[in-house]
Amino acid sequence: MNPNTTMTNIFLSRFSYFVGAIATLGVAGAAQAAIITVPPDLNGGDQYRLVFVTDALRNASS
Repeated sequence: MNPNTTMTNIFLSRFSYFVGAIATLGVAGAAQAAIITVPPDLNGGDQYRLVFVTDALRNASS
């Protein structure tokens, strides 16, 4: 087995994984993050509801 051929195959395999990962991240789209503000009057162990607001439509079934 030719060592150059083996190294080329390894390089092409790793390169294709890298390109695939970059393509997947690029297709995923943009996302935004914001700080979640906890209500200041909560005591330790209190519960509250967190609501996510989006501009997309989705049915509420799961």
